[in-house]
Amino acid sequence: MGKLIEAENSDLYDVLAYIAFNLAPVTRAERVDTHMARILQGHDY
Repeated sequence: MGKLIEAENSDLYDVLAYIAFNLAPVTRAERVDTHMARILQGHDY
């Protein structure tokens, strides 16, 4: 399904959000970049 909307690097959630709500798909890398501080919060790195 991701190939149909040209979102091969996006999660299924993004593909479904595109289909249901016409939201632009976000790639996994973009999602990590956007939330990196929150992901690493509370961890020593």
